[in-house]
Amino acid sequence: MIRYFVFNGDADGICAAHQMYLSNPQEYTPVTGVKRDISLLRNIEQAIDSEINVFDIAVEKNLLFLNRLLEQNCRVLWFDHHISHETPEHKNSKYHIQTDADINTSLIVSRYLDETFSRWAIVGLFGDNMSLMAVKVANSIGLNGSSVLTLKKMGELLNYNAYGSSIEDLHFHPADVLSKNESVIAGFKEQYPDVDTCFSLNEILNDDKVDGVVIAAPAELHYTIASEVILAGTH
Repeated sequence: MIRYFVFNGDADGICAAHQMYLSNPQEYTPVTGVKRDISLLRNIEQAIDSEINVFDIAVEKNLLFLNRLLEQNCRVLWFDHHISHETPEHKNSKYHIQTDADINTSLIVSRYLDETFSRWAIVGLFGDNMSLMAVKVANSIGLNGSSVLTLKKMGELLNYNAYGSSIEDLHFHPADVLSKNESVIAGFKEQYPDVDTCFSLNEILNDDKVDGVVIAAPAELHYTIASEVILAGTH
C-alpha cells in the first residue's frame, strides 16, 4: 500500500506533515507545490487502495479528485484550517478541520498527536504570522528567549520559500525540505563505519541503548535539543 503525504508547500503545511511523519516514521510519497497550489489531489487521482494524509489545503478545492480517490478505496485523513462548505461523508474519510482565527493546521495536528511535537507547531504558527499563539504554545512547554527566536526564524524562512508561481521559482522544493538526505548519511557511514546513524533526535531518544547525549549543534539550538533530551529522561 502506498502512503501519500499531500501538503501545502508553506511553513504550516510542511510542519503539519512533519509532525505526522515523526509520529509514525514510515516511508511516504510527498505531493506538494508552491503556497498557492492547493488543488494537489489531482496529482494522485489514479491511486488505488492507498493511505492519503492531507495537510493545509481546502477540501472544496479538491472535491472532484477526493471523491474519485474514495471510490478507489483510498483511506483519507484530512487536516486543515480553511473553510470548506462540503466534506464528502465516506467510511474511508476522516476530517479534522477547525477554522478559528487563531489556529492553523500545524496546531491542529499537534493537538491530534497530544502535543508530542509542539515545537513544529510553533514553527508553523510563526510561519503563518500567528505570533501570539506561537508564543503562547512556546510558553506552555517552557520555551522562551533564543529558543523561541530560532523557531520563529525557521517558520519565516520556510514560509518565504513557498512563494512563487512555480517550483522553479523557489529556493528549495518543499518536498526536499522534508526529505531524508540518504547521501549525507551514507557519507558518515563510510567515514565512521562503526557508528550507528539516524535521521532524527527522536530515534536516539527512543533507543533504550542510549544512556547519554552529547550535543554538537549550532549554539542557538542547544537549549531546544537539551530540553528534548532532559524531558526524555536521558542524560
